[in-house]
Amino acid sequence: MSFLSDMVTEKKVSNIFWMRVVGTTFIEGVPEFLRKLKYSIKDTNCILLKLVPDKENQYDTNAVSVLLSLRGIGKYKKIGYIPKDKAKYIKGILESNTYRVVISKVFLNGGVYDYENVGLAFNFYITKR
Repeated sequence: MSFLSDMVTEKKVSNIFWMRVVGTTFIEGVPEFLRKLKYSIKDTNCILLKLVPDKENQYDTNAVSVLLSLRGIGKYKKIGYIPKDKAKYIKGILESNTYRVVISKVFLNGGVYDYENVGLAFNFYITKR
């Protein structure tokens, strides 16, 4: 069984899955942005994420970018990527006319010490369109 077949069932909604965002330290300004965000908001429900196939990525043809916005702002900022081993399956779902990814919860973690980066992860599930 593949990652995708584990997620997608004949039911309307799959189980809830967890995924971390990778590559945040390689995008200019993102580590500082996430640190400020973690310490300035009390509820991550105001964080909106969008997953977008990254067709311009020269390192991975299956790359999926993670974009972040705050509720009410409307403008999205690229903050990282889906892990490479899952990107092919998530990209397939994003490009599918049958299924869609629904992000249900966002988590900001780490950043306890000044030298430690803040990470971002999220829960999601798959539904039929």
